[in-house]
Amino acid sequence: MYFLKMVLGNLRFIIGFIAYVFYGYFVIFRMRNKRKKYGIEEALKYVAPKIKNFSIRAFKWTFIDVEVEGIENIPKGFNFLVVANHQSLLDIPLLLATIDPTLAFIAKKEVGKIPMIGTFVREMGGVLLDRTDTSKAVVALIEVMKGLREGRSFVLFPEGTRSEDGNLKEFRKGSLKIALRTKVKILPVVIDGTIKVTPKGSIFIRPKKVKVKILEPIEPDKFENEDNLREFLMETFKKQLTLMRGGAVVEKSKDKSTSR
Repeated sequence: MYFLKMVLGNLRFIIGFIAYVFYGYFVIFRMRNKRKKYGIEEALKYVAPKIKNFSIRAFKWTFIDVEVEGIENIPKGFNFLVVANHQSLLDIPLLLATIDPTLAFIAKKEVGKIPMIGTFVREMGGVLLDRTDTSKAVVALIEVMKGLREGRSFVLFPEGTRSEDGNLKEFRKGSLKIALRTKVKILPVVIDGTIKVTPKGSIFIRPKKVKVKILEPIEPDKFENEDNLREFLMETFKKQLTLMRGGAVVEKSKDKSTSR
C-alpha cells in the first residue's frame, strides 16, 4: 500500500506540476499586468489564492499528511520575518500553504533555476543570493531590508542550505542581522519531516507525515547583538525539534544569552 501510494503520488505530482508550470506562466503574465496597472497590492491579491491552492494540492496529491501547530501565533496587521529550518525543497510550498501565500523568499541563486518556482520567487519580490559574489549579495540584502521596511514579509533559512539528515545545522553568522537592522518581528517556524518526503539527492516523493510548529513572534531589539539572537534561536529550534520527535528536554534555569 505504501509503495502504491508513493508511485501514484509521484505520478500525480509530476502531471500536476507540469500542468501548473504552463498555468503558472499565464498567472505570472496576468500578475505583471495587474502590477503595472494597479500596483503590487492588487497583484498580490490576485495571485495569493492561486499560490495557496497549488501549495495545498501539492501535499494532497502526494498523500503527505501535514500537521500544523501554532496558527494563532501568525501576526496580523503587520509584516514579519519568518525564520525557519530547512530540510527540503518542499519547505517553500509548505510555508506558503501554512503561513502566508504572499511571502517573499530569501533563497540561494540555484532556486532560480527551478522551472516556474524560481520565476515566482522573483515575481513575488523574493531575492536570490549569490554567495560567490559578495557585492551582489550585499545588494540583494539591501533589497530585502527595503522590502521589510515597506511592509513585505520575508522567509529566511539561516542554515543557508538544506540539512542532509534532518538535524539542525549551524545558523550562518550574520544571517539574522537583517532582523536587527530593520527591527521587524521574527516568526520562528520549526519544520520536521520534509526530509523524509524528499531526502536530499532524491527525486522521488514519499508519503510521510510533516510537522510545522509556529512559535510566538520575537522582538529582535531585545537582544544585545546578532550572536545572542542566533544562539537563542538555535537553542529554541533544537528544543522544539526534540519535542516534536517525542524526546524530552531538560530546561535550563536561566538563559543569559537573551538578556541585555
